[in-house]
Amino acid sequence: MPVAVDPPCLSLSCVLYFTPLDDLVRCLESVQIAAEQFNGDVDVHVVDNSESSEYHASVCSALNEVNAGRASIHLIKAASNDGYGAANNMAVPSLTSEFHLVINPDVVVCRDAFSISVDFLNENPSVGMVTPLVREPDGRVAHVVKGYPDCLTLLIRFLGWRWLNRLFDSRLSRYACTHYDGVDRPVFDVELAGGCFFFVRTSLFKRLDGFDPRYFLYFEDFDFCVRLRRLTDIAFVPQIKIFHAGGDVGRKHWRHHVMFVRSAGRFFLKNGFKVI
Repeated sequence: MPVAVDPPCLSLSCVLYFTPLDDLVRCLESVQIAAEQFNGDVDVHVVDNSESSEYHASVCSALNEVNAGRASIHLIKAASNDGYGAANNMAVPSLTSEFHLVINPDVVVCRDAFSISVDFLNENPSVGMVTPLVREPDGRVAHVVKGYPDCLTLLIRFLGWRWLNRLFDSRLSRYACTHYDGVDRPVFDVELAGGCFFFVRTSLFKRLDGFDPRYFLYFEDFDFCVRLRRLTDIAFVPQIKIFHAGGDVGRKHWRHHVMFVRSAGRFFLKNGFKVI
């Protein structure tokens, strides 16, 4: 008679697209440390969206460098690159966990991030997802909590001109929710959050069928937050800490600019325009 195996308490999905392998190894090493601190079984689904057999072989080699621990790592090769959201959704049908974390491969989590996240959600049943305090590698705070965007603010951020940012500093600060800087208590009225670390109840993630796959890249996280907030609350918990390399879209390749504008248009058409 087969022995029953308890489902993992926590699952993760992490999508790669020619991600630097050093970043991936650092991310997964931090996941293993956090899993040990959490003292619970963790299933990690790494999805390779690269469409390159050579890169995929390099990913396999890199995963062998990650120390074994409480986190079991499963590598999935996407048949085609259908976008970031669709790749994350590949894990949805097989999820049996209580909690699910969508994490970027350039994130490093602090050792108590999982235990604090799970404890908070267990103690606050009205909250469906938590978002952490995020710092850039140099220690600066990265503002992932956001207000609902308007077209003008997105344009200013997209252009990234310093003189323009100074001119509209108060507008940009409202959007980036800088008034939460320095808070030491959870904030329960989060409207939107960036998707580098989405710690959500698996039942809700599955109920919403994960991300809307029509967003190839960008705004799938905001769209998910809009849909999630119809069911539950999102909380910013500054005691949960991570580091994220990231980078603004304005500093990226022109193809990213095109995808950003296209996804922004889809987001506003679906969820409502806010011009200024």
